[in-house]
Amino acid sequence: MNILFRKTGFFFFSILFILSISGCVSSEKYETLESQYNLCQKDLRETQQTTNTLLREKENLVQEKDELEQVKKQMVKDLKSEISEKSVRIQMLEENLRVTAVEKLFFESGSADVKKQGKAILDKIAQTLKNAQNMEIHIVGHADQLPPGKDVSKKYPSNWELSVNRATAIIQILQWGYGIDPERMVAQGVAHYRPLVMETQKNRAMNRAVEITLTMMPDMN
Repeated sequence: MNILFRKTGFFFFSILFILSISGCVSSEKYETLESQYNLCQKDLRETQQTTNTLLREKENLVQEKDELEQVKKQMVKDLKSEISEKSVRIQMLEENLRVTAVEKLFFESGSADVKKQGKAILDKIAQTLKNAQNMEIHIVGHADQLPPGKDVSKKYPSNWELSVNRATAIIQILQWGYGIDPERMVAQGVAHYRPLVMETQKNRAMNRAVEITLTMMPDMN
């Protein structure tokens, strides 16, 4: 691009110089052509800057995808048995990596206390989560459409409280148990308003789930 600028400029000014000497163009014509040339140069510089910016963004996106792929590969290795049992699903989406685990792995019905089995799963993936220091960790609690039972409702009046407390319980384990930076983590409860599947009596349990989503942190520079 720079070579093109130099060649174009040299050629353009050579023509102007020859024309001005030969008296073929007036001073006004010369100034008009020079102004047009300067505008073209400006447009070319701006185009080059835009191209360079797009190339950097592309490189960043490729690097981010590669990092997410590496984390996914490790997660699949960490949770091999749970994936084979279809109790955990790992998905690579456009800009994030999502691990979805059925509720029974982590919680008893109507409870936000993490089960021993759930703690074992967190133990398997905690180091991978900790190592992904440039990624945010979103923990999302889901619930089915059924409201909390009579006894459960004394502590969790609705699925909102239950789902957010489940997400918070997982984050507390990751923070206090494994030293993961709390500034990287977000707890969210969506109750039954963002179902993972269209709910029926047969597949209701599929909407009682926990999602752990990894997203690249925005570049603050």
